[in-house]
Amino acid sequence: MTSVVSEVAWRELLERDDYQCLNCNSTTGLQPAHYRARSKLGSDSVDNLLLMCGECHRAHHDHKLIIKRIKGHFFFKDKRKW
Repeated sequence: MTSVVSEVAWRELLERDDYQCLNCNSTTGLQPAHYRARSKLGSDSVDNLLLMCGECHRAHHDHKLIIKRIKGHFFFKDKRKW
């Protein structure tokens, strides 16, 4: 777990996202990922976080994995598979 997210938020995130990466369903190397980046004033609240494995999280930061949120649900488009 990263020190950016509180222990309480981390536990809530794990439970909400069923202890797996929301993109690939991996259960290893899980990390909290911000939907709206902190650099763009995104918060560390659970509402702005999603659970991702390290590989998917890195792909997102490298702009190879696009994440959209519609009505509280996250959707992914993986540019690596194009």
